[in-house]
Amino acid sequence: MAYAYDNEKHLKVGDHTFAVSGSSYHSYTPAIVVKITPKGYIDLKLGGSEKIVRFRPDGSGLNESRYYGYRIDSLTYDERLAEQGKEDRLKAAASLIKEVVITDCKACYGKKSMQSMICQLETRLKQAREAVEAI
Repeated sequence: MAYAYDNEKHLKVGDHTFAVSGSSYHSYTPAIVVKITPKGYIDLKLGGSEKIVRFRPDGSGLNESRYYGYRIDSLTYDERLAEQGKEDRLKAAASLIKEVVITDCKACYGKKSMQSMICQLETRLKQAREAVEAI
């Protein structure tokens, strides 16, 4: 997905947003708008720290590397939280599917133990199915 910040969000002082860092793996730092200059530069207070970073009107960090520095997230605060929730649900579903696929069958020697294992797998598969549906 291409980066496309254009301040259509109309950020105002006191608004919450995210500062994005990294080029291939993105890290999202919660931020609060503390100042917007008449020329459109935006000062964000990052996370729980006192660090303030200035951004150009296009959302790129003023004193940051174009590829590795901070930039203002192209999504709104609520959209990013929803996206992060979706990613968390995807990871949880993948983990449940992994539990079904990677199952220790060393103790499956007789018919009863195999039937028991099938019941366990069916339960895990049902949980995985429900997790995928919740995404």
